[in-house]
Amino acid sequence: MPVLNTGLATPATGDFTIPYSCRFDATSAYLHKTPAGAGNRKTWTFSCWVKKHWIMGGGALGYHELFGADSGDDAEDMIFFDTTTNNLRFVFTGDEQVTAADFHDPSAWYHFMVAVDTSTAQGTADDRIMMYVNGTRLTDWYGGKDNPAEDYEFRVNNTVAHYIGLFHRASYYANITLAEVHFIDGAQLAPASFGETGDYGEWKPIEVTGVTYGTNGFYLDFADAADLGNDVSGEDNDFTVVGLTAVDQMLDSPTNN
Repeated sequence: MPVLNTGLATPATGDFTIPYSCRFDATSAYLHKTPAGAGNRKTWTFSCWVKKHWIMGGGALGYHELFGADSGDDAEDMIFFDTTTNNLRFVFTGDEQVTAADFHDPSAWYHFMVAVDTSTAQGTADDRIMMYVNGTRLTDWYGGKDNPAEDYEFRVNNTVAHYIGLFHRASYYANITLAEVHFIDGAQLAPASFGETGDYGEWKPIEVTGVTYGTNGFYLDFADAADLGNDVSGEDNDFTVVGLTAVDQMLDSPTNN
């Protein structure tokens, strides 16, 4: 199984810096919101930086969810780590895409992206879901790759509960630290919107500009310790905070590892 292990160095003066992150310590802490209206359920992008707190076979076992939507019908669209394998998985209505890569390093910050477009504008079935790590598209899969049908509508961006840090159906709480969490409603973006290759070949974050977040889009920078669910995208799509306090705002970040 491939292993991806990437640490990030402190940036040089003038580079974009991330001052804060948010710790989810597997003890009933998570963020959630239910959109008032549906957004574009066919086309969207999720991007975040994440550091794991565990290694395979240790720490909090279960599913460590980065982002998901639960419609309450015993099914949930979700992007998560599986602790039994250290794979990244995206599950939707019984189908799934499971990376062959093993993300095992608890000292590294990883940049993950899931960019989807099932509309007729996306003519290639294999490109309806594109997953990236540290700017590189993932193309190797464990057990095959399920592609959604054309015009498939995800639970994500519907008027159902959305979660960060919690696999709701199974009550698995994530044991991770997150930074720079973006959700773009209505666009399938490329990694260049969120990062770039540095002088030493490392993938590093950039300031996200010129992005239209859309109806349900959000940007969580975790800069407000009193309101870690505060959306600073300009769309005011704040998340409700459960179990997180000011002590969960961390100085550890992708630019200060």
